[in-house]
Amino acid sequence: MSLIIWQALRRPPTWLAPCCILSASCIAFVPVLYNEFLDNDASVNFVASLNQYGLISAKLKWIFSTLHSGYYQPLPWLTFALDFIVWELDPLGFHLTSLMIHTSNAVLVYFLARQLLAVSFPNLIASNELALQSAAGFAALFFALHPLRVEPVAWLSARNDLLSVFFFLVTILCYFRAAVGPDADRYRLTWTLIAVFAYALSLLSSPLAVAWVWVLVIIDFYPLRRLGKNSVRWFGPDTRRVLWEKYPFVALAFASWSMAYFAEQGVSHSFTNHDHGAVTGLAPFLYAVCFYFWKTLLPLFLSPTYEVPNWNWICVIQVALILSITLGLIFIRHRRPAGLAVWLCYLVMVSSPLITQGTFRFLSDRNSYFPSLCWALLAGAGLFCYVQSSLRRKIGHFGFIIVGILGPLILVTFGVLTWQQTFVWRDSETLWRYAVAVAPGSREARRRLADLLTDKLRDEEAMEVYLQAVKKDPKSAAAHIDLGAALAQRANLDEAVDYFRRAIRLDSTSAEAHTGLGNLLMKLGQFGNAIEHYRKALESNAADAVVHVNLGIALAAKGSLNEAVRHYQKALHLDASNANAYLNLANIFAAQGALENAIQNYRKALRVRPGHAEAHFNLANVLVGRGNFDEATAHYREAVKHKPDFAEAYYNFGRILAAQGQLDQAIELFRQAVGVRADFAEAHASLSQALEEQGKKDDAVKHHQEALRIMKSRQGSVRRR
Repeated sequence: MSLIIWQALRRPPTWLAPCCILSASCIAFVPVLYNEFLDNDASVNFVASLNQYGLISAKLKWIFSTLHSGYYQPLPWLTFALDFIVWELDPLGFHLTSLMIHTSNAVLVYFLARQLLAVSFPNLIASNELALQSAAGFAALFFALHPLRVEPVAWLSARNDLLSVFFFLVTILCYFRAAVGPDADRYRLTWTLIAVFAYALSLLSSPLAVAWVWVLVIIDFYPLRRLGKNSVRWFGPDTRRVLWEKYPFVALAFASWSMAYFAEQGVSHSFTNHDHGAVTGLAPFLYAVCFYFWKTLLPLFLSPTYEVPNWNWICVIQVALILSITLGLIFIRHRRPAGLAVWLCYLVMVSSPLITQGTFRFLSDRNSYFPSLCWALLAGAGLFCYVQSSLRRKIGHFGFIIVGILGPLILVTFGVLTWQQTFVWRDSETLWRYAVAVAPGSREARRRLADLLTDKLRDEEAMEVYLQAVKKDPKSAAAHIDLGAALAQRANLDEAVDYFRRAIRLDSTSAEAHTGLGNLLMKLGQFGNAIEHYRKALESNAADAVVHVNLGIALAAKGSLNEAVRHYQKALHLDASNANAYLNLANIFAAQGALENAIQNYRKALRVRPGHAEAHFNLANVLVGRGNFDEATAHYREAVKHKPDFAEAYYNFGRILAAQGQLDQAIELFRQAVGVRADFAEAHASLSQALEEQGKKDDAVKHHQEALRIMKSRQGSVRRR
């Protein structure tokens, strides 16, 4: 009996490890199934939008022809559509799908780890099935149970990461099968085509997979050893053949990158953090390389958002550290090639946002989903080597026992931390309160929490979030800026000005503080002071197109039209998609009588933002002055369509129709104008005149009297001033 048990332990059934991995992953993440949709879940908006597409064919057309937030990723949207068909808006079904994808990834990691170990240690695998399964299983569970996995599994909008990694793992496994599989010679082309197809699906899940094509090149270096065998033969026929195999993958990656690049041009430039300068490139990449590594080793105080650091002396240390590690691994590559291969793969995976988007917009746990696979595989390989040394008595049975205890203990610890972390994502308020508690200095976290409380009509609690931030860190300029902005949104302008001034005293070079104060002073009619602060903001950040536009508006209000034009043109040089710059530039041309230039710039504003009501309205006014009533009418219609409370547009539109004898429609428009703005004397007067022409004298008299009353009230107000 004992012999049977020993044989079973030495050669466990092949299905046992995948089943254990699947079960453990499900158990650790089962609380996710009871989570709600979150306020930062773009998928909810997407799912809600599916209601307007009745037919399946219409939904599919929309899914495969739409860019969302600058990305083309139809496969995640397709899974959401399928979830919606089956579950409607029950969050349990959506979370179940994400969990199934993650557990599938864990099983694929197991098979990938087996393949890597088999290729790396071909002489040790045949008689060590137990060690192989244990090491591969440890790698898979290290990946699956790690607390950093909670965000991509619990946050539905991260499903693109889950799917993209799933298909890329399939790509790697098929690539291995084509290169070193038992049927490689016979079916190499078949497995290569399957790998290419899987990579295409990975790109359709997330454009971040663009950079991952380099992982295949690194795999050819090690463990496949198809590249770099002999430096003299680097460009020999064998090497060229291996590199030519990458052509389909590179072609797909380039196509996806091109689509992502052009889609990115249509995304609001508000994503770009001009204040950080170099931070938008190298600094966050260096920080991410070190940050994700340390969070993998010590997964505590996890948060849905992390502050991006400024370029400082820490970045210099990080550069030195990363260069030292890279050079050291290159130096020992002949003896320990695995270290260099894993390190290069990790750098490629972390750099994916930088390669795809040209910047790091944020750091988050979800972005560690694929890079952390490197450390999981390395941990599995380390365990395998340690077990082999123990079995050969190089370390001894004591060391073998220690590993047998320590390995499961690490996995159990990960599982418990993951279980606890899933409850953080239960609902939006729980999530953002946790984020503020973990990182009190996180602006994103407190803004999210305050916005959420405001949406729930809990304004006092929302203000308390900002007040607490100022109390906890009274020397934080950012905390004062946030509180000032919150007060401004609630029309407490004088108090908001005070907090922005405090922020400037704390940090006189803060472009954000000067810009915010300038905006408030503009609302208060203090254009001279606003100009002063806008200029100071541009001293700190001359590349902010929005500030150039606001400064132009303030200068135009003070009569400095030529300087205002220069700032509008500078704004358009920085951001050719700034509709407000075109609009205000056109307004100056219109005021100067340069109507052709005005019309041209109004049309440019509308090309950039077709729903810009002010641009439609002002263009219509210019067209009326030139006698082009038909086109003007069309633009007035668009103005009130995109801004239903646009009283002036209703009024001007009504005047055109009244002049053309269309009194019924004109009266309706005048009524809408006074309905939106009851003190609109001119609209009351025009409505009275139109009603009188129709013989409705009583109604006409009423509106005539109302127009007189409003005008007298205005005159009295002017005298009091």
